[in-house]
Amino acid sequence: MFRTTCALVASMALAPTLRAADVSFQLIATEFADGVPWLKPGIPIPISEDGKVVFPTQSLGTFDDQLHSYVAGTLTPISLTAGGHAMVNSIALNSDGNVAFVANRSPEPGTNYRGVYKTTAAGAPITTYHEDLQEFGSPGPAARFVAMSDNGTTAFSTIVSGVGEIYRGDISASPSLLRNGSGAFYNTQRIDVNDAGTTAVQIEYSSPVGGADGGSLARAILAIDVPDSSPAPDVKQTRSVVEQTSVGVQPMPSINSSGQIAFALNTTISMKFYDPPNVANPATLVETITLAPGVYVSEPVGLGLLPRSYTQIADALGDFNTFGRVVINDAGQVIFEASLDGGTNAGIFAGGDPVADEILLQGDSLGVGPAISIIQLGDLNNAGQFTFLTSRVGGDRQVWIGTIPEPATLGVLGIAGLIALGRKRDSSPSRKDRPRIHAHE
Repeated sequence: MFRTTCALVASMALAPTLRAADVSFQLIATEFADGVPWLKPGIPIPISEDGKVVFPTQSLGTFDDQLHSYVAGTLTPISLTAGGHAMVNSIALNSDGNVAFVANRSPEPGTNYRGVYKTTAAGAPITTYHEDLQEFGSPGPAARFVAMSDNGTTAFSTIVSGVGEIYRGDISASPSLLRNGSGAFYNTQRIDVNDAGTTAVQIEYSSPVGGADGGSLARAILAIDVPDSSPAPDVKQTRSVVEQTSVGVQPMPSINSSGQIAFALNTTISMKFYDPPNVANPATLVETITLAPGVYVSEPVGLGLLPRSYTQIADALGDFNTFGRVVINDAGQVIFEASLDGGTNAGIFAGGDPVADEILLQGDSLGVGPAISIIQLGDLNNAGQFTFLTSRVGGDRQVWIGTIPEPATLGVLGIAGLIALGRKRDSSPSRKDRPRIHAHE
């Protein structure tokens, strides 16, 4: 006998719902002002625990990639051209001012490397943390994304098509091997890490029980704690939040110090758990867990093992349509990107009610210039500060820090059983009747 479960709710400490009126905003950079050139979109902007920020830019005329840091009100340009660095796609930062970023490096014509490089928020000379030679026409393993916790623990992966490695180490030293690809792991996407070194990675893997596409390959959010340098690592020596999904399901993980992982789904997934677990021909189907589209927080357990529980922060049964980037801090505060039904508005939210929990929405102006047309969420720290990039109708891009008041106490969600689904919000106040969030420069 087996049972099917939809989105179990754990007894998990999370911050209480936030009110949009409690959030304040600080403008820290605008294109073509104070020495800032073009702001490069599409790259999440990190923020350290003490409020340092590093964001990607492109130089005027040449379109060369640069970085800019923001520390205690001062903007500092960090040039990448002298070392031949370009094509930045990921940045990490901590309170000591250490900066790691993923980029290409071409020291001379005809050579191309892809790797993780180091500098500081003060603009120290750029050095190499790890890099791989890329053969033109047949690129091999290469870093895609990098993450750094506040104590300097840094993680990244070079795994492509079963070849490459996951690395972890202190940013001030050299990275160490955490996992080989070796036909067990295939294509890594987003990665995150906490001070304890638990590395959360969204990855394609060879599933002992198969995947949602009918083959052996599946997608998962895995949590890796202990290094395994064996040539053919055992995929079962990991923990997972979600597993067995289609290779097209690619949720981004965000992990906090207690190991809680937040993520979003835009399609329904079903995970089957067997007795015995993790064998090619299991005897008994014990449980099927189904998660509908939404934003979730969970704590990882052993791959293929039960019990599992999930706290659902938001669902798509009301006015939310799709979900994007999700971040969580050590207090359990969760904020996320989402679009609304009708496809006309998107924004940043802090809970399951798109009206009461709205932080910022397309069409707002924050009191500075024309209406905002694009909003991209960055990172969230333990002081409740978060970064985001905006673009305005007929105007320039801007980088902001928002601040959410820290909760005095943590709310504990302890509802047992099934989440109540299907609730529509038909009596919420209109946006124009709500107190407005305030901005300052």
